Amino acid sequence: MKHFSPLDPNLLLIGVEDTDVEGAELGTGKITRRLKDVLPTGAEMVGVVRHQFLMVPEIPYTSWNSPACAIVRVSDPSLVPEIAETTRDHVRALASDGSDPGICLGLVRDVAPRVIEHGVDCRRRVLTQADAIRVGKGLILEGLGGDNGGIIGALGAVGLTAHGWCGRFIEVTALEERPLDNSVADLAERGVRLAVMERDAPPPLDEDRVVVPDQFRPVLIGGVPVLMVHEAAPGRWETKPWPKRNH
Repeated sequence: MKHFSPLDPNLLLIGVEDTDVEGAELGTGKITRRLKDVLPTGAEMVGVVRHQFLMVPEIPYTSWNSPACAIVRVSDPSLVPEIAETTRDHVRALASDGSDPGICLGLVRDVAPRVIEHGVDCRRRVLTQADAIRVGKGLILEGLGGDNGGIIGALGAVGLTAHGWCGRFIEVTALEERPLDNSVADLAERGVRLAVMERDAPPPLDEDRVVVPDQFRPVLIGGVPVLMVHEAAPGRWETKPWPKRNH
């Protein structure tokens, strides 16, 4: 079973940012999700997390200033250079003309506290490429076109994912092709936990059903995917649909 835990120090994080322009068919989220189709043998996509950064006039962004971070299980850390080359080729091939793509790769064990702080700062203040280059030493951090501004958000996405306390999953591989109605135990086997959003609701039981309206979109809490649910009926838990965005 494909359990997820970004706290596993051997998981590889791949941050991607600034890959599109207004009206582009493929946004950063979609491009990052498609990495799973080109990863080499020995590398397996576990999930992709979307983060939201500060939106102010001083920061250029297409629509939401939202980078993505792929979480990849690697059989051997020596595969990282090959995965980096694959990521470069993939992003260059799919990024929009006129975009400023950047990528960042690092094993969780190599993500220093300063990188996590950079990720948090991306949510609350304006940062520069010089900031990212200084903080990202020791990780693979590269601009792939334009003014290379995407390195700021790519590094931030890696930092926030390693932090483990914010972001929304736009893909969890273990939930692919799952029905929209599962037992609590089924989800737990796949590494997905529940957070009950009502004060007086009882704790979900293993045999209870969890129903999502259209797609699985857990949030990253405590280093694992968590579905925010409410009690729709005894033994039945539901999530609310997320707003549609171009991912």
